[in-house]
Amino acid sequence: LVMFPGVVTPLRVGRPRSLAALERATGGDGRLVLLTQRHAEVEDPGPEDLYDVGVISEVRASPEGEGGAVRVVIAIGLERCRIREWTARDPCLEARVERLSGPPGDVPPDLLRQVKRLFTSGPHRQERHLLLDLLPESAELDAVIAFHVDLPVDGKQALLAEPSAENRYRMLVPVLEAESRIAREGERIWNRSV
Repeated sequence: LVMFPGVVTPLRVGRPRSLAALERATGGDGRLVLLTQRHAEVEDPGPEDLYDVGVISEVRASPEGEGGAVRVVIAIGLERCRIREWTARDPCLEARVERLSGPPGDVPPDLLRQVKRLFTSGPHRQERHLLLDLLPESAELDAVIAFHVDLPVDGKQALLAEPSAENRYRMLVPVLEAESRIAREGERIWNRSV
């Protein structure tokens, strides 16, 4: 999972270091940095196993599960950040971060319209229209769309790490065009078989 600003999602937390980080966050200001692992099969990831760009997130945890083994968390992505220095490994990873969120930047109106049109013409049209209708004006639309498109982790991570809003929108266009083509082809095949 690659987290993005403006996204709200449930997470299951069960690794000892992740549980320790969650305890520290919920005992403090309720925030922590969510980073994506480079290789999901690594059971106890260290700094070298994580991407250096992530999202400062607010977390709300469920009461402890049976034996404290797994907790369900609602994470709210707030802003992009980059790890500057790792300061601790135990009981959880700790780091100094640099906030990457700045002014949204000017995205050409035609590009913005194109991304919205492509996003709502691909799969899950009704849900995507509703999602766009419910987003507040202040939402980072590119981040919300990037979270919801089917992209490999490294593709999503590249979108998260890109500092330019305009470039992020431009990076989304070919992804959304491919989604639209696949959705149209699926509909065509479905209609021929019915």
